[in-house]
Amino acid sequence: MGGDSLKKYLYTFLIVIIIIGSLLLINNLGIISFRQWGENIIQSTPFVKEYVRTAEEYEKVVEKNQKLQEENENLKEELNNKNEQISKLESKIAELGATNQGLISQIEEIQQKEESEQANFEKLLKIYENMNPESAANILNSLEREYALRILKGLSDKTAATILESMEVEKAVEFSQDLQN
Repeated sequence: MGGDSLKKYLYTFLIVIIIIGSLLLINNLGIISFRQWGENIIQSTPFVKEYVRTAEEYEKVVEKNQKLQEENENLKEELNNKNEQISKLESKIAELGATNQGLISQIEEIQQKEESEQANFEKLLKIYENMNPESAANILNSLEREYALRILKGLSDKTAATILESMEVEKAVEFSQDLQN
């Protein structure tokens, strides 16, 4: 009996090997796809079907999360660049503000100087208004032509006329022509 049971096991083993070999041959020839058949069976099972659907959704969520992280990194980098630009512009604004303040100070100094010069010039005009016409004419003859002309223009018409009468005729003509322009 020991030999018979060994033969039975051996025959059973051979039959199982022949069946497995035949199935592999059929699968490799493409007659039947056990993989597709197995996937269909597995996916038709409710729990496995839900698991596969959840896994696909999970992969989509992971992919979307990755894209969002990349976009977030890009936005952070862009924000850093914008902050750097803002800092540069703020320092430029501060620099321009300081320059502007300096220019305002210079303008105020120039205006004060001009006001002072104008006040002095008006005082000078009053002096010429009260001066003897012959003396005024002699002084204007010796001054720079443009400055003398400016003084004559600033004087009242009556005073300018008396000073011109006291000048040499040629000089009076020149100043008269200049006063016309």
